[in-house]
Amino acid sequence: MTDAERDERDEPRTAGAGLGLHDVVVRYDGGGARAAARRGASGTTAVDGVSLHVGTGEVVALLGPSGCGKSSLLRAVAGLEPLAGGRVTWDDVSVGDVPVHRRGFGLMFQDGQLFEHRDVAGNVAFGLTVGSGRAGRPERDARVAELLALVGLAEYGPRPVSTLSGGERQRVALARALAPRPRLLLLDEPLSALDRALRERLADDLRAALVATGTTALFVTHDQDEAFAVADRVAVMDAGRLRQVDTPGALWRHPATRQVAQFLGYEAFVPVSVAPSGSPQVDDVVRAATCPTGSADGPGGPDGPDGLVAAGSLLALAPGALVVTERPDDGRGADPVLKGTVVQVSARRGRAEVRVEVDGLGALTAVAPLGAEPRVGSVVPLAVDPTAVAVVPEDGPA
Repeated sequence: MTDAERDERDEPRTAGAGLGLHDVVVRYDGGGARAAARRGASGTTAVDGVSLHVGTGEVVALLGPSGCGKSSLLRAVAGLEPLAGGRVTWDDVSVGDVPVHRRGFGLMFQDGQLFEHRDVAGNVAFGLTVGSGRAGRPERDARVAELLALVGLAEYGPRPVSTLSGGERQRVALARALAPRPRLLLLDEPLSALDRALRERLADDLRAALVATGTTALFVTHDQDEAFAVADRVAVMDAGRLRQVDTPGALWRHPATRQVAQFLGYEAFVPVSVAPSGSPQVDDVVRAATCPTGSADGPGGPDGPDGLVAAGSLLALAPGALVVTERPDDGRGADPVLKGTVVQVSARRGRAEVRVEVDGLGALTAVAPLGAEPRVGSVVPLAVDPTAVAVVPEDGPA
């Protein structure tokens, strides 16, 4: 996803009250979450006082590492895990006493859980034959055809699900989840079992389907690229708590803490100080990244106060913050501010991705121009791309 596409989400669709999480707590002990909730047992706290609002028509991703509590929170919203504290509401009305099947919430899991004895159309139609989603045959057939076309499987209705690829199965699972028009769709790592290329393609298709149907959704993932591709806002979770909630573009440009930046993939942190650091290379990075004439999207642009970065902050360098540049005497490249020794070279989509060892900074990921082929062991000049540098508080949690 491009920065422009991220910026389009700076005003998320939040009309209506939608889903409300109010100081939600989920605990587990030896008897499980239900036993812990009944007895008020201490046990392990999986979700620790989470509050979040998901507006009607908005897509919010819960992003975090394995074990951070994001799936436990999703299951609590569905009613599959009891609350040890707090409330879950829809349109400001508590759903705590509402059974799972009456909440009007849809669920989609990573394995799809299709019915092998039904064909594709029969799977999609299932939610239209039971409960509050029950529909007559003509309406049901029209809805199935509409959703299969939406997920790119228009001619697949009569096919056995056993003949489908992994990506096709997840498309069918999405169509089935959307069929009864749930007021909230809960998605638990729906793309994680697929290979990366297919995940990237389906993430875009998933967002398109959610937007086209105006579906309110809460989407769990450990993959920041998925979260950024699918969601209007991203809620970063760790150790049972929300660390930051923001639009994808704002989250990437302004991680609230070093911890959030590290999870997003920023790989080096350079202190900003009034005094020299003792490492000329580090000081050169600070000067290059904080220059007031830098890009408006970087820390040296208007995003910072008066275009400057305050002393006491950290510059967080993302992979690609350093760029292998042509030597300045050939008249083509940007002026290098650093030098690094190449320790590894790999190809990524036609461009060389280079691991370089930089004095004072350690091993970092740099990108090289198209056609460049740096050799392992060579010393290369490096420029700083301010758009791949963020500012985080130095005293934030690590």
